[in-house]
Amino acid sequence: MLNVISIEAEGEFVSRPLRIEYPGAMYHVMNRGNQRQDVFRKKRDSETFLEKLDYFSEMFNVDIYCYVLMKNHFHLLLRTGEANLGRFMQSLLTSFTITLNKRNNKSGHLFQGRYKAQLVEDHGYVSTLSRYIHLNPVRLRKYREISVEEKRNLLLNYTWSSFAPHIGLREPDSFLKIDPVLSTWGSNSILRMKNYREYVEDGLYKDVENPFELAIRQQVIGSESFAERIIRTHILKRKIKNKREEGKLREFQSLIDPNWIIDQVAKYFNINKDDILKRKSGEKTARQLAMYFCAVYCNHKITLTDIAAIFSVSVSALTNARERMKGRLKNKEIQTIFNDIEKCIVKV
Repeated sequence: MLNVISIEAEGEFVSRPLRIEYPGAMYHVMNRGNQRQDVFRKKRDSETFLEKLDYFSEMFNVDIYCYVLMKNHFHLLLRTGEANLGRFMQSLLTSFTITLNKRNNKSGHLFQGRYKAQLVEDHGYVSTLSRYIHLNPVRLRKYREISVEEKRNLLLNYTWSSFAPHIGLREPDSFLKIDPVLSTWGSNSILRMKNYREYVEDGLYKDVENPFELAIRQQVIGSESFAERIIRTHILKRKIKNKREEGKLREFQSLIDPNWIIDQVAKYFNINKDDILKRKSGEKTARQLAMYFCAVYCNHKITLTDIAAIFSVSVSALTNARERMKGRLKNKEIQTIFNDIEKCIVKV
């Protein structure tokens, strides 16, 4: 089952997704036509988009793993060689929009707001997402009642998808990297293509997971450990540059598991975790630090009442411990200990 964590900013301001970018990151990217109107109206429009995709993927060192172009939206599965998803997508969509507007003597937006992007963990998720992307052409409402065989024929003959290259029915586009999708499906290329085709076509018989329906907003898709690593590495230390991001950033800066914190404090002091949790603990500094960090970093993951219960104290006792630790941070020795533990908590 996919683990999905929302990383979209909300609040008093217009919501703005938090773009997590780093070299080697993989994404599922999607965008719809403005007001859900058709974008790819003609063969020439789809060809132009793929030409732009070829050009800008090379320019920005982006590997395209799979794609599908539908009438009013598109999906991409890609990996960025650099921390540049935003610049790549802006260049791609802006150039495509300018070309089509000029061709059709129009102006304005082609797409509906900012693209949606889901950060994807490598292991175990490439196949799931590529299957979802490749099945898009037969998931239209008008095809709901047709037979599986008719759906299979539609799928195999759909031009604006990377499915055919992945199963050997067409030469791959110059920009398309098919090996990352096929790599786990057999010991040679023929077997990999055969097995992957069967896997995708099996989705004609049942519903497959739609990544965007799991939580609608921008996501991190992967294991719990991957999601927490992304939060600690790319969100917790992030500087707030825009007020529209502030609310969600502050939330994620508080979204750490309390058990992780207690474990790190115990490890630092070389003591047993139970020594920190005892109400009458002989490790007062360690316990107070653990209570402080949990109160500061976890109060959006669980309530202060629940945090207090972990330490067998009242909420007021928890907040008092937090305030006492603030006062103790004036001591250089305590400040050093505090900084060392904090580094362990918020870094991988």
